[in-house]
Parts: sequence; C-alpha cells; structure tokens
Amino acid sequence: MMTYQQHLKKNVQSCSKVFDSIDRAKDILAQLEQMTVETSQGDYPDMVAIVEKTHALRHNLDMILVGLIEAGVDKEEV
Repeated sequence: MMTYQQHLKKNVQSCSKVFDSIDRAKDILAQLEQMTVETSQGDYPDMVAIVEKTHALRHNLDMILVGLIEAGVDKEEV
C-alpha cells in the first residue's frame, strides 16, 4: 500500500511530465502553424520536417494521456 507522501510525490512527478509535454506540444503546434502559413504563401516546407513535427506532437499527446492516468492511479489506496 502506498503512503500518502508516496502518492503525492508520484502525483506531482506525473503532473510535471504532463505540463512538460503540454509545453512541447504547444511549441510544435506553433511550428506547424508557421509551416501552414508558409505553405499558404507558396513556400512549401520540407515534408520530412512535417512528418517529424506531427510524430513528435503525437508522442507528446500520448505522454499527456499517460501522465494523467499515472497521476490518478492508486489514489483509492491512499
């Protein structure tokens, strides 16, 4: 059984990971937005860069989900 302190520490660590992933996702979205603006102006970005950005965004979305799930796990045991 997890103590309250252990649960709190795990919860804070998980939430910190979520906030980090949210920040990274925001940065990636801003870059993709800029790429979209450039595309609309006829300056087509490198497709490899687009693939890498969207893959990184997907990874960060997964990490947000995992972090929120981890933060809520075992709370019934405290």
